[in-house]
Amino acid sequence: MKPTSLTYLEDMSLLALEAEVLAVEEEEGKTVVVLDQTIFYPQGGGQPFDQGFIRSASAVFKVEEVRFVDGIVKHVGMFEQGNFSAGETVQCEVDAERRLLHARLHSAGHVVDLALLEFPNIHWKPGKGYHFPQGPYVEY
Repeated sequence: MKPTSLTYLEDMSLLALEAEVLAVEEEEGKTVVVLDQTIFYPQGGGQPFDQGFIRSASAVFKVEEVRFVDGIVKHVGMFEQGNFSAGETVQCEVDAERRLLHARLHSAGHVVDLALLEFPNIHWKPGKGYHFPQGPYVEY
């Protein structure tokens, strides 16, 4: 399967997109939809995944989790109505409120990094960041 085009990297403000279904699979008891391109941000870099919906004329898929595996973005969730077929055109819609909250938390972590770099006698090196709403932090 060809790698997913990561449209979210080109325009983070884009919250809706038309895409082509490449596959609908079952993995570990969960439904996975693979598209040719996506605006759904997968979990990574200390930031949580997007959620939202993928719709066609006859189906609605609720995206509950997004994972990036070997160049492929896997939209994990459940069909609320119908099903998709490979080659079908679908409309993707990211939960804007969730995306914007996570983006603000992620940016705030970088602001903390920049602030610490300005202190002349502090030479801490950032280790990892956790930009989830349940207790965000930056570890040094």
